[in-house]
Amino acid sequence: MRHNQVALSAAPHESVDEPQLVSRQERSRSIDDRGKYQAIKYLEEVGLFTPLNSLELYHGRSNANGDDWKVSPGFRNDGDTTSHDNVNKVSALATDTAENAQSFADERSRLEGGQPEVHRIISEDADANIIDGSFSQVGRSAEEKEQIKQALTKLRVPFMVGAPLDFEHRDILTRFHPQDFLGAGGRLPKLSDLPEITERLGIDYMTVRHITGAMFTQKLMTVDPVQIVNGYLKKQDTYQDTYPINQTYVASWLRNAHVVGGRERVRSATIMRDIEPVFLFDLAKVDTEEEVAHRRQATAREFGDIAIRLADGLETEVATGGSFVDYLSNNLYATPEQLVDKAKEVPGYRRIYEADAGNWEEFTLEEHTETVLRNFDNNYADKLPADLLPIIRLALLTHDLGKPESARRGDKRNQHIYNVREADQFMWKVDIKENMRQLITGIIGEGQHLTTRGFIRGDLGARTELLSFCHNLLTDSGVDNVTENDAKALADVCLIIQTCDSAAYTDMAITTSKKHGAYRNWPTFNDSFYPPVSITKQDARLKYEEAGSLL
Repeated sequence: MRHNQVALSAAPHESVDEPQLVSRQERSRSIDDRGKYQAIKYLEEVGLFTPLNSLELYHGRSNANGDDWKVSPGFRNDGDTTSHDNVNKVSALATDTAENAQSFADERSRLEGGQPEVHRIISEDADANIIDGSFSQVGRSAEEKEQIKQALTKLRVPFMVGAPLDFEHRDILTRFHPQDFLGAGGRLPKLSDLPEITERLGIDYMTVRHITGAMFTQKLMTVDPVQIVNGYLKKQDTYQDTYPINQTYVASWLRNAHVVGGRERVRSATIMRDIEPVFLFDLAKVDTEEEVAHRRQATAREFGDIAIRLADGLETEVATGGSFVDYLSNNLYATPEQLVDKAKEVPGYRRIYEADAGNWEEFTLEEHTETVLRNFDNNYADKLPADLLPIIRLALLTHDLGKPESARRGDKRNQHIYNVREADQFMWKVDIKENMRQLITGIIGEGQHLTTRGFIRGDLGARTELLSFCHNLLTDSGVDNVTENDAKALADVCLIIQTCDSAAYTDMAITTSKKHGAYRNWPTFNDSFYPPVSITKQDARLKYEEAGSLL
């Protein structure tokens, strides 16, 4: 139970200072991931990784129109896309010392016009690393080589989670075992083995290459990650022209290891000298120092007060209860699978979560809920105040609890009624106070109805209704002195939940299943979202979302 925050009904937080954003990275670490972070620190010590924010990295450019510049994750500059003949075949931001960045900016301005400018580039991810392309194990002892291998093994991603199958191929691993994709004698398959495997299994060649490439890449990332990452920058899909490489798996590995860029020695055609820049390829994880500060301040201003005021609303009704609530509050890095498993411990809800959700895709409620929670982790969990995460996750865990019953009764049209009823019952069983139950059911009930109208269907009137609804919902839930900013913050919480839920029916979402393994979902609602721009293609932003939104 939490006792260090003001009550739900307290007056707005008063301070002469700006509200501060305290993210989960700043609040806690995952016990389950302790081994991973120890491995990252060791790889920093031996020189394979370098913490990004320990470096002073700058990007030099010419500004022809005088606009404020920031990093655009969707910007294309791979190869000759921008007529600059970049050395990399994936989009990346070139950064270097302040001196080299200034030289680059000056020369670009001389050649193209505009004003030279230099920006320091940082990451909001405190664990962001770059990988050193010159790292070598030559001359290291056998013991050190083994320690490096063990550290890299701790960063390994399950091969089908790292490179999920497309929806239409999700049944493949129900029909075949990974061993069926091995070469002669049980060795990892070579390119020359793929035609035989394709013919033997009776599935298409590209799917065979996808699976075998993921298997080989998973193995090689524990042995030669530098070569694989260098190949990733060049879009090389083979290793030594002999083995298949799965670039999707590489991107997943990079995200898991918090690697956002790589250092390599190149000859700059612009400033005509050899340099060792850092190419930042995970553009969704980096930005200018000014823009990172602006986003943090804006997020803190919008969500800071409401996060503090709502935090204690999750305190349980009775002193003897609260294990579920404590778990949400104390495990900010709990995985979707762990969260759903904890919810299934509540009497009567294992059956509900494991039931068919009534969709044509044949998701169980458990699978769908985990997917929605995964969308939240990929898009919002590290951007919001840590105090909001338990509340939002509770809403996501309960938002569709009525789906199985409405499907069983053939009454999907009234699914929202079942959802609200089951969510309230669930929260009552885990001893959540009535005012917080009212808040959560309002968010997943009328809140989702209004966000569907406003941000899926583009009804501008519904957006105005949503703000009014959120103001009244906070008041009715016992929050005193509700401000316009409070209502805006809660409306954005509703939008977050809508985004994560709707994105579960796009190919940006990955579902894991005991039956099918990991796969990308069918693109039913893709048209409602902007194309993904992150290296893992799991980012989700609704098209009707307001320009300049924090979300």
